[in-house]
Amino acid sequence: MESHYDEVNVSGNLAYGRGYAKVTLIPKKGGAPVVSTAKYLNILKKQPGGEWKTTHDIWNSNE
Repeated sequence: MESHYDEVNVSGNLAYGRGYAKVTLIPKKGGAPVVSTAKYLNILKKQPGGEWKTTHDIWNSNE
Protein backbone atom coordinates (compact mmCIF):
# COMPACT_ATOMS: atom_id res chain seq x y z
CA MET A 1 0.00 0.00 0.00
CA GLU A 2 1.17 3.50 -0.84
CA SER A 3 -0.53 6.53 0.67
CA HIS A 4 0.27 10.21 1.02
CA TYR A 5 -1.37 13.56 1.65
CA ASP A 6 -1.47 16.03 -1.24
CA GLU A 7 -2.78 18.78 1.04
CA VAL A 8 -2.99 19.36 4.80
CA ASN A 9 -4.68 22.29 6.54
CA VAL A 10 -4.68 22.89 10.31
CA SER A 11 -6.99 25.28 12.17
CA GLY A 12 -6.72 25.14 15.94
CA ASN A 13 -7.49 21.62 17.16
CA LEU A 14 -8.96 20.48 13.84
CA ALA A 15 -7.24 19.54 10.61
CA TYR A 16 -7.96 17.87 7.29
CA GLY A 17 -5.75 15.93 4.96
CA ARG A 18 -6.57 15.26 1.31
CA GLY A 19 -4.65 12.42 -0.23
CA TYR A 20 -4.08 9.56 -2.64
CA ALA A 21 -3.73 5.82 -2.03
CA LYS A 22 -2.63 2.88 -4.16
CA VAL A 23 -3.19 -0.70 -3.05
CA THR A 24 -1.69 -3.72 -4.80
CA LEU A 25 -3.24 -7.09 -3.94
CA ILE A 26 -1.29 -10.24 -4.81
CA PRO A 27 -3.42 -13.39 -4.92
CA LYS A 28 -2.10 -16.19 -2.64
CA LYS A 29 -2.97 -18.84 -5.23
CA GLY A 30 -1.25 -17.02 -8.09
CA GLY A 31 -2.50 -14.82 -10.83
CA ALA A 32 -1.99 -11.23 -11.77
CA PRO A 33 -1.80 -8.58 -9.04
CA VAL A 34 -4.84 -6.33 -8.69
CA VAL A 35 -4.15 -2.60 -8.35
CA SER A 36 -6.66 -0.13 -6.95
CA THR A 37 -6.22 3.63 -6.54
CA ALA A 38 -8.34 6.05 -4.55
CA LYS A 39 -8.54 9.59 -3.25
CA TYR A 40 -9.47 10.34 0.36
CA LEU A 41 -10.21 13.05 2.88
CA ASN A 42 -9.43 12.69 6.61
CA ILE A 43 -10.71 14.98 9.35
CA LEU A 44 -8.46 14.93 12.42
CA LYS A 45 -8.78 16.29 15.96
CA LYS A 46 -5.88 17.10 18.26
CA GLN A 47 -6.10 15.10 21.49
CA PRO A 48 -5.30 16.47 24.98
CA GLY A 49 -1.90 14.70 24.88
CA GLY A 50 -1.00 16.41 21.59
CA GLU A 51 -1.49 13.49 19.18
CA TRP A 52 -3.80 13.77 16.17
CA LYS A 53 -6.57 11.20 15.65
CA THR A 54 -8.84 10.74 12.65
CA THR A 55 -12.47 11.46 13.49
CA HIS A 56 -13.92 11.09 9.96
CA ASP A 57 -12.62 9.48 6.79
CA ILE A 58 -14.07 9.27 3.29
CA TRP A 59 -12.55 7.77 0.18
CA ASN A 60 -13.54 7.22 -3.44
CA SER A 61 -12.11 4.68 -5.83
CA ASN A 62 -10.59 6.00 -9.05
CA GLU A 63 -11.72 2.92 -10.97
